[in-house]
Amino acid sequence: MKIPRRLDEILPAAAMEKFLDVLQQPDISGKVREALHRVGLQDNSPLDKVKEAWQQARSWLDTLSANTANPDGEPLTLNASGQLLSSSLREIPLAPAVAYGYAKAATHYQTAASVDQKATTAVEHLLGRHASTWLGSTAEALRLLASGDGSRAGVVLSRVDAVNIAGVGNIHAMLSAGKNSLREIGAANGVSASDWQQAVVEPGQCVVLSSPNSLSLSDAARHRSQAIEAAHKVGAKVVEVLADGVLSSELVSRYGFPDVRHCLNHGADVVIWPLHLLLGGPSGALVIGDSELIAAVARSAESSGLLLAGANLSAATLALQLASVQHDVPSQDAHAGTAAQLLSNPENLKNRARRLAVQLSGVGEIAQAVEFELETPLGPSPWNRYRLQSWGVRLVPKNSLDELLRQVVLGEAKIGRKLELVREEHALLLNLRFISPEHDHELVQTLTGPTDEIEPAESSST
Repeated sequence: MKIPRRLDEILPAAAMEKFLDVLQQPDISGKVREALHRVGLQDNSPLDKVKEAWQQARSWLDTLSANTANPDGEPLTLNASGQLLSSSLREIPLAPAVAYGYAKAATHYQTAASVDQKATTAVEHLLGRHASTWLGSTAEALRLLASGDGSRAGVVLSRVDAVNIAGVGNIHAMLSAGKNSLREIGAANGVSASDWQQAVVEPGQCVVLSSPNSLSLSDAARHRSQAIEAAHKVGAKVVEVLADGVLSSELVSRYGFPDVRHCLNHGADVVIWPLHLLLGGPSGALVIGDSELIAAVARSAESSGLLLAGANLSAATLALQLASVQHDVPSQDAHAGTAAQLLSNPENLKNRARRLAVQLSGVGEIAQAVEFELETPLGPSPWNRYRLQSWGVRLVPKNSLDELLRQVVLGEAKIGRKLELVREEHALLLNLRFISPEHDHELVQTLTGPTDEIEPAESSST
């Protein structure tokens, strides 16, 4: 295989592929060939050679990136489970546009001042004029807040909020790493107003809330109000971890996710917003709110080398900026990331499921493939408070489920992909919610295993 001398000549991939698509239109390609002939070039298939060179370069780049991302040969995964997070899928991919921005920032020099200024401007534009700082993780943000003067009289954490959040970690363990005392109150199923009043008694205390927690949405709202009222009555501070925080009014109304701006303006003194979950950014956390608390955290983080910087901060800023552009308009671009997938049009999912069902029925060990509507939790507890309506395909085996699974395993080996799906007693379930339309053909290839190739489903917008 030939290796291109200059990678920048074949990037960006999306632009090159659109260029090829245009050139392969008969009326345009004919004019290109005519022009080449007039200037003395006799090659009858220049477009084929361009396409062949491009495919060769893409193949080499795919191999290189796969080996880099998966040094042990572990294949990349198609998530047909319908859950954003699970016991086996603990990380959410970067939004492709953010990944591109990260790569661009990482391959160029940038002054720290310019990167910081862009980040500050983005925060002020989208969240208001609050003090803010960017840290490498939620754990470090909580540890620093639980070690500073703002919590000198101790941290108060309800058992409702002492949860292990997939994608973030254990809130209680993070706070336990702080220097100041930690007091747990209430029970896992709720905390009374009197519990808060007895525990939060002086200004130097800090109350920590988390979302999602172990309560339902309605109970969580009452729980939050009681905690904030008790804290502010005595001058204590409230820190809120918003693992499920968003900026999209559509996501707020459809699922009940907390709006970060609303939380900042209605009770929270400090919000810790993980960047790598619904925002689609890199690992890290935006810490925003009370100027004195933020300044103290920023000083400690800077002296300890914990601040987000460079390409990571550039990518985080881009993710925040894209939130204002994409989140309230369901994108038709597969590069929009998690928010667009959560806002997918159910009719588009239904149409994709129907086409896939037609293509897969009767192939190999698949006796029947039927499209169906389903509801799944966003992830394990406490993410399971959020339910997603979706469409998928139920695969019924000809002989046995084990034989069908064997066909899937062979298909995974054939295309170098791992398929995360749901196994029922007598069928396999494929949920399309978190599979981009552009990957439908890989889904088909994986499921058909060693059987003859069939045409991939037409892609439709999400």
